[in-house]
Amino acid sequence: MENKNRGSDTHLSPHRIDEVLTDSHVHLHFPHYGEDRDDVIRRAEYTGVKWMVEVGCGEGLKSIEDARKIAHSHRGIYYAAGVHPHETAMADDEWFERIKTLRSDPLFVALGETGLDYAKKYSPVAVQKKWFTKSLRLSAELQKPLVVHVRDAMDDALAIVEKEGNGLTGGIFHCFSGDVEQARKALSLGFYLSISGTVTFKKSRVREVVQTLPVEAFLVETDSPFLSPHPYRGKRNEPARVKEVVEEIARLKNLAPEDVMRVTNLNFHRAFKIPYENEPKIAYRIRNSLYLNITNRCTNTCTFCGKFRSWYVKGHYLKLDKEPSTNEILDAVGDNVSRYDEVVFCGYGEPLLRLDVVKDVASVLKKRGAASIRIDTDGLASAVHGIDVPAYLKGLIDMYSVSLNAPDAATYNKLCRPPSGMDAFNALLNFVRSATKYARVVVTAVEIPGAFRVKDVQTVADTLNVPLRMRPFNDLG
Repeated sequence: MENKNRGSDTHLSPHRIDEVLTDSHVHLHFPHYGEDRDDVIRRAEYTGVKWMVEVGCGEGLKSIEDARKIAHSHRGIYYAAGVHPHETAMADDEWFERIKTLRSDPLFVALGETGLDYAKKYSPVAVQKKWFTKSLRLSAELQKPLVVHVRDAMDDALAIVEKEGNGLTGGIFHCFSGDVEQARKALSLGFYLSISGTVTFKKSRVREVVQTLPVEAFLVETDSPFLSPHPYRGKRNEPARVKEVVEEIARLKNLAPEDVMRVTNLNFHRAFKIPYENEPKIAYRIRNSLYLNITNRCTNTCTFCGKFRSWYVKGHYLKLDKEPSTNEILDAVGDNVSRYDEVVFCGYGEPLLRLDVVKDVASVLKKRGAASIRIDTDGLASAVHGIDVPAYLKGLIDMYSVSLNAPDAATYNKLCRPPSGMDAFNALLNFVRSATKYARVVVTAVEIPGAFRVKDVQTVADTLNVPLRMRPFNDLG
């Protein structure tokens, strides 16, 4: 029986993007849960799983109806419906007509799972391809994302999506099992990659995918009741074990589990077009560092700046409504600043444009016991303010991370686009030379494909006698 008192706020009001777990792909309608389905859902909630997508497949139209009922009977569960490649041999147009009737149901968030499965070939390949193509077109018609199932057929699946995917609003390659190049292709086609318990298997090639690509590419799932992560491999899976998936991704990416939770939670909402709130952060945590987002203004207009693509960094929304005051920044930090490894002035803007605010905040944080204070900067503040900024902040800043990003002035001007008339590259070098007198200094460069040779940037760093850290392109935080 459907629970008419679920509480519509859980599903229909914009969600807060908190550090909670999501499971983008479950099959709770399967008979594996016939005896304890409600207990499984309660365990997931207890573990921190707040939202799931129930995917109806396995028994045709009955599965679609079962998935719908589960979503309408439990808080935090949405559903998808489609034609699984195993079922295509017995599918008919009635299935799609039934799916079309769901389009106005706010809990119906995706078409699928559909795709290609050459591992078992329960349905002929030609029939699978036909229904996959039809599903792509229906996905575009309904403006619902597509959940794609692929086994031993990734190149064919990508080719069909590229050819037939006109009008798609995105989608998810569920339980992604391809290689790095196939992953990049899927991303270029507007899809997310959903990572399952296989990431915990030491010989799984998806581990290389996770290590190579930014976490912003991923969702997480269990595919319950299948693909239990280590150490539960071979046992019935359940949504609570998505925690193991998150923790393994965090280990592979050198992130905190909370970072992975936050990003995959955001991706979950984006992928399935579920409304969520945008609440700007002044102080935000990544790993065990506390970052301070005090301005969105910049001296440069860098061609590669992430805020031209998104105002999110590792799941934190950084578009400020207004620049916070010193007291507002300190309130956001709180009194227990010593628990962090470092405090970093680094948001979506150049912090040293607010030089006196940086000085005032840093002075208080030092008194509160901050272990280390770092500034991520473009290195142009001395030129902007007309004073020796590192000398002005003497004793307050423990480290400067200066964005070098080029081996020479011409390349710097092309990539970073400083203000007209400013001798920006030499100003940056002079800033570094001054900063080394008062604090530790590292220069950084984004690995922009084809922009410069790393060894040439390294030569500049060596001349300055400071270390160089290369930063991955399109992977912030």
